[in-house]
Amino acid sequence: MAPPINLNISLQPKQRQLLAMVEDYNGPVCLGIGGSKGSAKTHAEAAIMLLRRFRYPGTAGLMFRRKWNQLRDTVLEGVFFKQWPITRDWWKASEKTLIIPTTPVSRIVFGFAEHESDIDDFQGKEFMDVIVDEATRCSEMMLVKLNETRRWTGRVKGKPIPDRLCKTVWGMNPGGLSHAYIRRLMYKRQYHGREREEDYAFIPSYAWDNIEWCRSTLVQRKMVPSGTMCDFYGCTNDRGRRVLDFGGNCVMGHTEPIKGLSDQERFQFFIKYTQRGHELDNLPQRLRTGWLLGNWDEFAGQFYDIWDPAVYVKRCVPDRDWHPRWLGIDWGFQHPMSCHWLAQVGPVTRIYRETVSNHHSARSQAQEIVDRTDKDERKLIDAIYLSPDAFQKRSEQDSFAAQMGEIFQRNGMPYPTEADNSRVHGAQAMYELMKSKTLEIDPSCRQLIDVIPMITTAEDDPEEIEKFDGDDAWDSARYGIKSRQRPGVKPIGEKVHDKIVEFAVARNSAVEDLDINTIANLHRRVSARERALAGRHRGGLGRVWRPHTAGGAA
Repeated sequence: MAPPINLNISLQPKQRQLLAMVEDYNGPVCLGIGGSKGSAKTHAEAAIMLLRRFRYPGTAGLMFRRKWNQLRDTVLEGVFFKQWPITRDWWKASEKTLIIPTTPVSRIVFGFAEHESDIDDFQGKEFMDVIVDEATRCSEMMLVKLNETRRWTGRVKGKPIPDRLCKTVWGMNPGGLSHAYIRRLMYKRQYHGREREEDYAFIPSYAWDNIEWCRSTLVQRKMVPSGTMCDFYGCTNDRGRRVLDFGGNCVMGHTEPIKGLSDQERFQFFIKYTQRGHELDNLPQRLRTGWLLGNWDEFAGQFYDIWDPAVYVKRCVPDRDWHPRWLGIDWGFQHPMSCHWLAQVGPVTRIYRETVSNHHSARSQAQEIVDRTDKDERKLIDAIYLSPDAFQKRSEQDSFAAQMGEIFQRNGMPYPTEADNSRVHGAQAMYELMKSKTLEIDPSCRQLIDVIPMITTAEDDPEEIEKFDGDDAWDSARYGIKSRQRPGVKPIGEKVHDKIVEFAVARNSAVEDLDINTIANLHRRVSARERALAGRHRGGLGRVWRPHTAGGAA
């Protein structure tokens, strides 16, 4: 008879809270845990996966991470083999699977998909538990497809597994491909379509929730007797500091409750007395916000680290006909079509209107844009910059650009021009406008305002911008900004009026109080000077080239 296996799996309070939610077959089926770096979420994922495979023999679980080398180094070698060395004997490298010695055997499959299309390799497979490490590094579609594998049709000890006992767990930090998607579900708790609130739950987890950063310091400073979890968290029934087992007993064997440190006290202890806490607390503000505080609105890796709605969001509809106006459009059918109206007012670029929709034909989308543009405004639009994919020929039909252009021209608007598609240069152009305080976005552009903070640099190349589902509003705005930037020319009549007002103010007077002859004289002199300047700037045509005939005659 084989000796019993003692894995000595210990869990800290947030990890035990996650296990309790995983074991609740009436609770949420998609669980998130994470926030700041160093919160021991990967240990929680691995421990829970092992416990579940022993508790439900004959079942399979999926440990997933976007890239194999990270999955191997961080999860397999860094947690399983390091914390529980016996698991190395269970490893079957050819199948990338841990074979758990239960009766019947359970399996932990280690899966990855570096490219979007690789996720299709998991179609048709089933796992009782799906745990995704660093979930925000996966795309939204990857997470959706992985969640479809969460089911178990077999029986355990002769009984079927309840559907809601099959769980998906996302361990994650802010930032990455699916940041906006996970933030919406877990942090903002906003649900679309058939998504149900009761299916999702999120456990914020921070570095100061992880006693391992603090254990030796607690003992050295003699702030608590032994540096145990109960000394740090307490062992009361308080939900925020629970370190009791499922029977309500203290995991350290205490018979009298220990108060422990409050959450704020643990945070202060962490940043003041531990090396790891000191390092995180002294990072630049943007990194500190993400890596230490786990803020889902501001986080490490944000491209627009100077973004501040209080500075850039303001009512900014152009109020002069001579202000240049144009459109930026990101065409889409399954993905949303996004359109922004832009104007140049002196050095300031204004994004003053937005429309976002999907599942409409190209002509319907163009008509929607026309309808959102006042009739008198249509003739003021002097350019439409459309995403390059709309110009591709589609079988026997005209390109989408041609279909949209037909509607635009019929309503007095210009034919679309192919937009500059460089994500990096477009991002930089918008950043420069923010930096120089020459960007204004109207509050009605809600999609753009919401997505700008989500734009991040690529994990492997900080010079690239991550593509993610939901960035369509940013795409159309950057098309408009990068493809065309030039100031408008104020009409001579308005320049003359401004000079007369300036003359009156200099004399502490109002325009209507000036002598009529003085106004007429000013009008004549300023008009003559502005026309002369305009002619000087414009210049002559110069020598005009004409083709010559073979005989040399023009």
